[in-house]
Amino acid sequence: MDWDRLRYTYPTGTIFHHPWTHTDYVKATSPSALQPSGGFVYMSLVGLPPEQHILQCELAQHEAERLAAVGSGPLMLGIVTSADVSQREGFGGFLDEVRAVAPLLCGVRPFPLPWDDPATIISAAREIQARGLAMDVLLAEQAQLSELYAIAAALPELPIVLNHFGFVKIPGGDLPDFEWWAAQITHLAALPNVMVKISGGQRADHSVDARSAVRPFAAHAIRCFGYERCIFNGNWFVVDAQDGFFSYRAWAQFVDELLGELRATEDERDWLLRRAGEHAYKVTACGRS
Repeated sequence: MDWDRLRYTYPTGTIFHHPWTHTDYVKATSPSALQPSGGFVYMSLVGLPPEQHILQCELAQHEAERLAAVGSGPLMLGIVTSADVSQREGFGGFLDEVRAVAPLLCGVRPFPLPWDDPATIISAAREIQARGLAMDVLLAEQAQLSELYAIAAALPELPIVLNHFGFVKIPGGDLPDFEWWAAQITHLAALPNVMVKISGGQRADHSVDARSAVRPFAAHAIRCFGYERCIFNGNWFVVDAQDGFFSYRAWAQFVDELLGELRATEDERDWLLRRAGEHAYKVTACGRS
């Protein structure tokens, strides 16, 4: 990735403002408690001017092709683009432009979403659905979790992937009230087109071990959505600043231990760690399906 061409808006000196490479990714993730799947989906960062969203995906596509050419695994299997839905009339054209330069496009993460204008969200979501893509949802405010149900219910054929358990301000935010959050998750899980990413460990009280704080949230999400709709997300490199974990390996260890506590079968583990993501984004080890 040629970071010099991208005008990321993250503050200098933060973990986001760094020229991370595939080599860095391999070093950070292997070995770990979880067996590597052989591929990953590239999630475009949201801290970028909208006029550079297409360029970010084009550069990611070039990197994917480079990795494939040299046989350097794990390979990039798909690309999720950031998006600005404010230009409602031209949103479909934007998606077509992204796909033209990035054939590995498999999903769209519009951020921020105009929650006070659900018609615009639904219009953009229909364009995403029409192109056979998944829609990732990253929340800016915790209250938005309760508003997602109506959007997802209006588009039952659209795969919607809720990021980070529905937490906000990753990394560095506080955990939501568990009872309120659990009720929202239970409600959302009733919609079969909604999936959730197992990522984004937070803690509200620094006197509490982060793993203990996150465990009931993670367990509830898995019980509600089932293994076939839970997607493991290592969230590298952001996880390196995730309070109480601070590395991909620590997060992988936590998830591995949690699956053991839940007595997940090998098939259930395979769904959460690999197949659920492949299904949501329509990717395989051979690329986009």
